[in-house]
Amino acid sequence: MKKKSSERRRHVVAWLNKAEWDQVLENLYSKDSALQRYALHRISAWKGRYANSTPVAVDCTADLVRCQVLDRSKQLDGDDLVLLYGAALVRFVNLITERQQGKTARPLRRLAGNLNIPEWVVDLRHDFTHRKLPTLKWLTRLHSVGIFAEVNCSILILTDI
Repeated sequence: MKKKSSERRRHVVAWLNKAEWDQVLENLYSKDSALQRYALHRISAWKGRYANSTPVAVDCTADLVRCQVLDRSKQLDGDDLVLLYGAALVRFVNLITERQQGKTARPLRRLAGNLNIPEWVVDLRHDFTHRKLPTLKWLTRLHSVGIFAEVNCSILILTDI
């Protein structure tokens, strides 16, 4: 017997409706910094509504977009941008692969590979975390080749309402 619509399990989300979700997603990937800032403000509102339970892909995408907006604003110097992009990279790789990590620790490289994250991105994350800071050129390359967008977009589609 089919359940009535009122008896179906409800899935609570932070965004108001599908239209808001679609608009924020479109604005995040816009070339217009003002639209990107608007999307970042909406995501901040979502975090206020949903506390620390916003989807990981949304958080990671917002982190990178925030870096890009600040980079284009020319308000920060190279060292500050390296730290921002690096933190976004570390959060991205760690949080996106975290769900795959079981009770027994598995190599991050393998987990990232399962998600089609290129090996050089994992190496860059490793360098940032454990070795010398990479150059701004390498970190901004993540954006230019669309790594975050490509992986996050597929994950954002999975979390779509």
